[in-house]
Amino acid sequence: MRRALLVLTVLALALAPSAGAAVRHAVPGGATSGDCKATACDFPTAVKSAQAGDEVDVAPGAYGSESSPIPAVTNARAIRVHGRAGKPRPRIVAEPAAPDYWGLGLFNPGASVAHLQITAVGNGSGASALGLSAARGDDLVVHSKVPTPGYAACSLYGGAVLTNSVCWAPAIQNASLGVGVGPRNPSPNATITLRNVTVASLGFSYALYAATASGQAVTVRAVNSVFKATYAVGLASEDGGGTLTFEPTYSNVVGQHDVEAGCCSEKPSSTNLSAGVLFVDPAGDFHQTPMSPTVNRGVNDPANGARDVDGQPRKIGGRTDIGADELLFPPLASTGPATKVRPRTAVLNGQGNPRGMGGTSAYFQLGRTQAYGLTTSTVSLPRSSAAQPVSRSPGGLRPATRYHYRLVVSGPGGVGRGGDRTFVTKAAPAARGR
Repeated sequence: MRRALLVLTVLALALAPSAGAAVRHAVPGGATSGDCKATACDFPTAVKSAQAGDEVDVAPGAYGSESSPIPAVTNARAIRVHGRAGKPRPRIVAEPAAPDYWGLGLFNPGASVAHLQITAVGNGSGASALGLSAARGDDLVVHSKVPTPGYAACSLYGGAVLTNSVCWAPAIQNASLGVGVGPRNPSPNATITLRNVTVASLGFSYALYAATASGQAVTVRAVNSVFKATYAVGLASEDGGGTLTFEPTYSNVVGQHDVEAGCCSEKPSSTNLSAGVLFVDPAGDFHQTPMSPTVNRGVNDPANGARDVDGQPRKIGGRTDIGADELLFPPLASTGPATKVRPRTAVLNGQGNPRGMGGTSAYFQLGRTQAYGLTTSTVSLPRSSAAQPVSRSPGGLRPATRYHYRLVVSGPGGVGRGGDRTFVTKAAPAARGR
């Protein structure tokens, strides 16, 4: 099966940042005109108004819907578009149509986009949810629902870099592409980089389809990335000329490989996995399961970034995972000995390891049997990959009584429970006679 990737030649002018760089603000239902500085605008207005060096701050919320999408928007200046760190990812639903073939398109080596969810809808032939030419994308969830041929969730050109992101397209009406790569002026000899990216196409199509053309030399480098579809990879020339090389390392390329002879090649690597990734839900939830072979099988590198697509540490465990997300493990809990045991009080001790995650807390369960029934107050643990001491001192105990207890540590990855231990409270002192 062959599919021509629509390659457009929009010139991206690299403009130097201006001395008066500004922050433009986007909010759902914002103004449709103005400079978006003091008064927030809607998403298309904020992006289009941004000048070289500007930042577009996108507030959480929904910008358009499948029944009422916003218009597509492009910008060829060196701008930064991003959601707010630590806040829910803003949801962009756009309808790409000529001449803007991308829900969001950024065409400048100094441009970047981060922490957004972008969905393309409509019937625009050749349309994509995201287009990057020489620009950078990070922490993105990109989904194309355009039921027409020749499109991709993510279209990358001219030295684009995509990290810690998901690009996927469902099986609707026609075969769909997860990532499309093509030659794009003015960068005839371009290297496209995907690092910790999960790419999936649910139809009878390609996870990655890359094209070259006469006078073009295109290289696609993938590190720590997943490509899963009927055809994991398609490499071809649009006109019989040019060269194209696909170089995956520490990656999981699952599906058939469709490589046109003469123009195109795929470099093998012993670091790639042959066993297929296991997703929580192959129809839309592309987090790994604990049994996936991609867990702890990537390569550690500062270029991976500090956080995965969910904002969690990029490395949890000894090695980086392959794909956009890092599998969360429950925190560790170890129950220690009780100290300062008195007739009605004792100090319970243990250690909790948050495994690098914030939002982790600890407490002790306590009772006369292993059914426990009582809990101590809760203490918050700092974000750390090391064991943290935990002590709680319950009161109101019975004298001369055996108690069972254990440490419980709760975090984003689940709950860790320490082993059961016991202590016996001291006998109450005998009452003195008069």
